[in-house]
Amino acid sequence: MSLLTGSDGSPNLAAVASRFRVALFRSFQHNAGIVLLIVLAIAAGVVAASFIDVPPAEAITAYIPLYMEMMPVAIAALLFTHAIHIIVSIRPRRPLLLFIEHLRERFFTVERIAFALPLLLFIPLFGGAFTVMKASIPSINPFSWDPFFYELDRTIHFGYSPWELIQPIVGHPFVSWAINWFYNLWFFVLSYVWVWQAFSLKNPTLRLRFFYSLLLTWILFGVVAATIFSSAGPCFYGRVVSGPSPYADLMRYLYEADKQFPIWALDGQAYLWENFTFREVKLAAGISAMPSMHIAMSFLFFLVGRATAPWIGRAFLFYLVVMLIGSVHLGWHYAVDGYFSIIGVCLVWWVAGKLARHASRYETSVDRAG
Repeated sequence: MSLLTGSDGSPNLAAVASRFRVALFRSFQHNAGIVLLIVLAIAAGVVAASFIDVPPAEAITAYIPLYMEMMPVAIAALLFTHAIHIIVSIRPRRPLLLFIEHLRERFFTVERIAFALPLLLFIPLFGGAFTVMKASIPSINPFSWDPFFYELDRTIHFGYSPWELIQPIVGHPFVSWAINWFYNLWFFVLSYVWVWQAFSLKNPTLRLRFFYSLLLTWILFGVVAATIFSSAGPCFYGRVVSGPSPYADLMRYLYEADKQFPIWALDGQAYLWENFTFREVKLAAGISAMPSMHIAMSFLFFLVGRATAPWIGRAFLFYLVVMLIGSVHLGWHYAVDGYFSIIGVCLVWWVAGKLARHASRYETSVDRAG
């Protein structure tokens, strides 16, 4: 049923309001575990903000304007994707009419909007809390693991640094620019998948599994593991480890390539180091190499995409491979950062599956009891 009509198809705002209240209550029931994790993360973010002398409210809400800008773009991208699906897969005689019908009957409905609302409201606050916690890592545990990860990379890759192995293939300015373009697309892809799953009604258990995996990965790896294995990454190696940097040649190449095609990673790295130097907490602030959250999220995209449709899984697998190459080639990460992330997300995905199935069974039992 459409958002603006009653059960008989005629406008009925009272009925719509009643349906919305019921649907929103059910939505908070369904998302209770997710919301609880976010609230706990926000509380931890407030503590971390106080620890590094940052105004908690300002830091926690820092991502709200960005998410308000990205959400309509992600929703538009979702609708565009569905339109392509109608044209390519369904192939109706009147694709525009079918698209409009789907908008009215499938997308802009009370149930779908109420189902997504808790996550649309709380996830931006989680982003701010995470950034504060990430920015506080060097104050809790100064960077010290970079030499270990450099040596581990060389041990695993037969005495070579991974960037040296891929440099003959990707070490061309245009290729580096293209890889950086995909790498910078990551936040949009994250927003797209987040909004897609927030509105998804097709498989509630898979949806719960995704969001449990999303939050647990950010908390357990992006905060806990990143604090334990505090490291700055290859691009900052010479600034946190005494002596000549083994990544000097890579960084020299990137600066030379930047003269022909823009390598935005260099601007991002300068931005992060400036924030670190002046102890500022801004959007995307905080330096942490191990584990790679870019790779962790890209692998999670692949898992939820594969569980949805094979072609979506293949598309995200391609993106994951590009991200793995980019994380090393652009100097952001040691290769082991990505390997660790993939193994960790596999474990989290397994745990999240159990949590999601348990929550779904509980909801079913409550429905039957009611």
